[in-house]
Amino acid sequence: MALNQELQKLTSLEEIEELVKFMSTSEMMNLDIGDSKEKALMVYQVFRDHKNRSFPGHKLTLSTEPFWALVYKPTFEQNIKTQRQKLFSIKGEDSRDFSAMLKDFHQNNVKRKEAYKLATDIVKTAKTNLTCSDKERKTNVGLYIHSKEYQIGKTFLANAITNELADLGIGGVFVFAPSLASQAKKFENLENMMRDLKDAPVLVIDDIGAEYRSEWFRIEVLMPVLQNRLSNNKLTIFTSNYSTAALETLYARNNNPVDAQRLISRILELCNEIELSEK
Repeated sequence: MALNQELQKLTSLEEIEELVKFMSTSEMMNLDIGDSKEKALMVYQVFRDHKNRSFPGHKLTLSTEPFWALVYKPTFEQNIKTQRQKLFSIKGEDSRDFSAMLKDFHQNNVKRKEAYKLATDIVKTAKTNLTCSDKERKTNVGLYIHSKEYQIGKTFLANAITNELADLGIGGVFVFAPSLASQAKKFENLENMMRDLKDAPVLVIDDIGAEYRSEWFRIEVLMPVLQNRLSNNKLTIFTSNYSTAALETLYARNNNPVDAQRLISRILELCNEIELSEK
């Protein structure tokens, strides 16, 4: 198939060679451009987009039926991201990573290997529960992921779990604890917000403990939500800079110690606790 002369004027020799190679791919090799300048330029535009990805998450494609037209279509990866966005709503600051996957979680020590196993068990149990009867459903125990170290993978692991659950069609809510506490204090749609947190098939509370000064939030919002999720066997995941023991001590500083103990007790009933480190 000869290149149109007009097309040759637009490209360097090196780019022409790249274009010829591109046009030999399966989706292009059977195109009949003939002497059409317009068709040749369309092919060139698709080629340029293939190289530069001018519209991230989408690729320019050439439709030839019923007439020739350029169409942007979402990539496979973009379709997955869109599905994950639809299934998990975000409240507060956006700490979602839609590309995180369990296979990419570093397992370079015993604790991280244990965390990986607990995370994969969550996904496996959720998958099994999709096809079994209510009587056969297993309790899907959540995860409390903590570490004093920053950038250690706590939120990444929570994101990876929720992404894999979303790929199974399971959705929920992903919240940033300090932002959630601030929103709750405004009393705007508080009842609806609490209902969403209670009813969500999966609830992720990211950075719990960072809101420790808000005693009202813990007693009036967090405690009822966790109690409800415990009673209804709902999957709950936490990330924190504090172990549950350290979190109880922190909460007890400006709270009734008994209330702090009750809250931590609910967390431990909902979750397995795991500490992450690089050593």
